[in-house]
Amino acid sequence: MREAFGDPRYVPAGVELRTDHGPQYTGADCAALVEKWGLVHTFAPVGRPTGNAVAERVIRTMKEEVVWLRDWEGADELREALLAWQHRYNTQRPHQALGWKTPSEHRAEKLGGGVERAA
Repeated sequence: MREAFGDPRYVPAGVELRTDHGPQYTGADCAALVEKWGLVHTFAPVGRPTGNAVAERVIRTMKEEVVWLRDWEGADELREALLAWQHRYNTQRPHQALGWKTPSEHRAEKLGGGVERAA
């Protein structure tokens, strides 16, 4: 959150944290995070995979383009590769569903900020 918004006071009204019902999202830690940052916490419907389809699709793409491509020496090496992929995915790769904008460009338009801030 801090990387995305800097401080809770800069989070626009109505920003959602959409999650499944896993224990990491239903516990007190997550509730405290949601409250601190002023988020609206919504849960994907149980038993309906389409409720969280966008997140599941990003995870599939990440696995296809990074995780499954080779055997990794260790968690640190994989973590570094995933962070590099995440940066490319969000800042350099246009997405058809976003009108051929990068996620950073789309986010900046929606939040009214510069692309640098959104990246």
